[in-house]
Amino acid sequence: MDPMSTHTFPSQTPEDRLRYLTGCAADVELSPGLSIDQYLRATRSMLQMVDAHIRANRQESALVLASRFLVLFLQVLPKHKDFRKINPEEMTAWKERCRSTFKKAEALKQALHERFTTEYEEFIRQKQEEEIRQLTESGVDHLLPEPPPSPPPISTQPVGPIDNCSPPAFPVAYPKLPELNGPNFLVPDKNYPAQPPQIDRSLKPQTTSPRHGWLPIRMSFELARRFMRLAEPNTIANRETCASLCGNLVNNEYRITDVIITKQSGTSDSCTTHNEEELFNYMEKRNLIMLGWIHTHPSQTAFLSSVDQHTQLSYQIMLPEAIAIVCAPKFDEITAFSLNPVYGLPFVRQCKECGFHPHPKSIQIYESSPHVIDDPSASFNVVDLR
Repeated sequence: MDPMSTHTFPSQTPEDRLRYLTGCAADVELSPGLSIDQYLRATRSMLQMVDAHIRANRQESALVLASRFLVLFLQVLPKHKDFRKINPEEMTAWKERCRSTFKKAEALKQALHERFTTEYEEFIRQKQEEEIRQLTESGVDHLLPEPPPSPPPISTQPVGPIDNCSPPAFPVAYPKLPELNGPNFLVPDKNYPAQPPQIDRSLKPQTTSPRHGWLPIRMSFELARRFMRLAEPNTIANRETCASLCGNLVNNEYRITDVIITKQSGTSDSCTTHNEEELFNYMEKRNLIMLGWIHTHPSQTAFLSSVDQHTQLSYQIMLPEAIAIVCAPKFDEITAFSLNPVYGLPFVRQCKECGFHPHPKSIQIYESSPHVIDDPSASFNVVDLR
């Protein structure tokens, strides 16, 4: 279920609307193909998304994301084979994030319950007035009953904890293992042309209501060209370069404003990032959210390999709209990709393979992102932390 698809109706009781929203968070399964580091990066980004939706006054989406984070970290991730390898200091920080998120979720739930109660009472009042109006216009006003009593008061007592999300007692004894490095994400397969590469213009949607119910992502593809210029030394040496795409939620659309290149090491078909704490510090100071990633294919075309697809899964678990931009300078290609939510996401989520491995071509696992708007006037920063 798309965590951003949070529309409910005033004709529903407040309890039913809240039950639906918290139920949206329950559809979280462990993907055996994702490392614990990839999950931790996704969940950290999810917390930034909660704050972004609160700032944008999208309380329903914020509640779903907060609930989903709690379900993921408290119920799903403990089943991961490497969960207990998280070092104690890092686990302490995650415990505090869980407590903080739980408080935010409860505050959101209470605020929504109050708003839904007001909307439901107004719905009942309007419904009763409409019934009276129809009887009057039909000439049978003598059949009108006495004025109906006010609708029964709806409980405004504090609602209970989020369904299935109240924090259990945390395990206190974690094995003291070597400290984890920053999340590694491998990116695959792939000198440099004199002319700037061509952009796949089929990406630009004809409407701001794209397929899959995703919010649009607005960006200037000039940021990809700027990134490729910084990556040129690696490209010439046949090494991949990768970066994070960050931005904000503004007027019901995502806007990519920052390309952040972290410390990394690359090969001809992979790129491993290091010290990602610098990335999150940069994002948190500027209230940025993770909207995707970008990487080069020094010698191959623009596509998503099996490793890319698993990496992209970790982003779309956090944000369905998240994109992967692939730059193939040798072939003058820049393309934004998304896992198809109908076929691709379920398949990759269930795939147990790691490293490079074949995926079937009989289903559409990924596609050119249908919700990306190329806006040449959009401003952006490219930040090199290497």
